[in-house]
Amino acid sequence: MNFTEYVELAIRTESLYPVINPSHEQSNINDSLFHSAIGIQTEIGEIFEALYIKGWELDTVNLREEIWDVMWYIAIACKKLEFYELDFDMNFDTKKYDSIEKYAHRLNYFSIEILDSFKKSLFYNKSFNTELLKERFIEIFWLAGAFVKILWSDIESICTINIKKLQARYPEKFTTEKAVNRDLRTERKILES
Repeated sequence: MNFTEYVELAIRTESLYPVINPSHEQSNINDSLFHSAIGIQTEIGEIFEALYIKGWELDTVNLREEIWDVMWYIAIACKKLEFYELDFDMNFDTKKYDSIEKYAHRLNYFSIEILDSFKKSLFYNKSFNTELLKERFIEIFWLAGAFVKILWSDIESICTINIKKLQARYPEKFTTEKAVNRDLRTERKILES
């Protein structure tokens, strides 16, 4: 499975509830990009939780899920930005930082930059720079890819597992009911496979 195929499989599970007023002056901001920006940041928070909870053994299954959820949000953003140049067979730089924690901190940095772009555009009426946004999503893709390579090496199998989890959660497409009432036991079994 390549990244373009992953995007098409991931997009069917996207929530499509409108939250941004289409008459807002910065009308090139759309709900999917905003959803991606918020989602990436919350998943990075869960990555930090998995990495830093003291007294617990590292749950690599959960950590892998959170990293891959970041990739899911990247897939949504790439679809909306019509950007398909990314792929899983890229040479991810696994030597750039000396710990997975540093990769997590860089993920956080670029995610905050994305959210800051939305804040400035939505609330300060600054122009929305989609090229900068695209660059930041690419940085997150590269960092998440390197993170995966460091811990598990095989990105494509994790991608396949993530899609299987999403298919179990949303057999047809996203629904609020399915999002709230998840079968965590089934999802965990899929993630452990």
